[in-house]
Amino acid sequence: MAGIAIASVFILTPLTYLCHGYTLSKLWEWFATPLGLPVLTIAHAAGVLLIAKFVMYGRYSKTHALMEQAEKDGNYSPLWGYSISYIFIPPAVGLGIGWVIKSFM
Repeated sequence: MAGIAIASVFILTPLTYLCHGYTLSKLWEWFATPLGLPVLTIAHAAGVLLIAKFVMYGRYSKTHALMEQAEKDGNYSPLWGYSISYIFIPPAVGLGIGWVIKSFM
């Protein structure tokens, strides 16, 4: 089962930062750039998210609880489902809400 953890680190983590970085860069472009701030590229946005994650590292997350449960019973499906939904749903919701707000500007 170590292969699952390795796949998670090397596949899902970069994908998460890419999706969330794209969302942050778009929201930044819509709301911060018009105020005179420089453009935030996807790479810069992913770096900002990485810094935020580093600062918040001590926080216990649902992922930790799911990983512990998966290691106990050998069922990794809930962990994968949560991980995949975390990659795509928050950025999609953030972009959707941001787009609506931007439409009123």
